[in-house]
Formats: sequence, C-alpha cells, structure tokens
Amino acid sequence: MNLIQTIQFRGIPAEKLYNAYLSSVEHGKMTTSGEGEDKTLATNKDLVTDLPSILVLRFKATAFGSEIQMAHINVPDYEVFIEQTGEKDTLGKIINTHWGLQYWEPMQKYFGCNL
Repeated sequence: MNLIQTIQFRGIPAEKLYNAYLSSVEHGKMTTSGEGEDKTLATNKDLVTDLPSILVLRFKATAFGSEIQMAHINVPDYEVFIEQTGEKDTLGKIINTHWGLQYWEPMQKYFGCNL
C-alpha cells in the first residue's frame, strides 16, 4: 500500500518546518504527546520497527506559507490491533490515520496554524 498526503502550514516557512522536523528536541515538542513519544503504537513496536517501506517528505514553500508532501511507499498490509484504542485494521490504514493524528494535527497546533 502507498500512502500520499499533503498538509498545509499557513504562515510557516518551509525551512522552519524542515529544521524543526530534523531537530530531536523540536520534533518531540511538535508531535504526539508533546514529548516525541508515540504512545499509541508503543505496544506494537515489534510490528513497525522493521518495515520494508520508504518515507519521503518534501517541504515546499507556497504562496500562503508551506506544505509537506508525504509519500509512504510499500507499507505492508497485514492486520494489526492497537490495544490502547481498540483499533483493528490493516497496518497501512492505521498508519494513514495516525499520520494525521500524531504528526500533522499536533504540528499545525504547535506552529499556530488554523486546523
């Protein structure tokens, strides 16, 4: 399964997003719990640590700020269960949803973008 998403960051320069994404301290502040720890998938780390997938992020300036274009290629489609949320679905569908919940929405909030 291939996942493709484009997320807008109104008023935020692409360089600022890129630098924050690469900084472990900044990355932790702007994602998931604000500490950088992915608590939702914590019990399934053995399932997601050795994926034969490729993640490509493109940080692009736009007329109104910037955007991140994300392509997550070759996400395996086996079924997973996340105990904390009760979710049961293919890994690709769960990852597709959790990109928004654990990265894009917290990042937009961190940078003060309108959701």
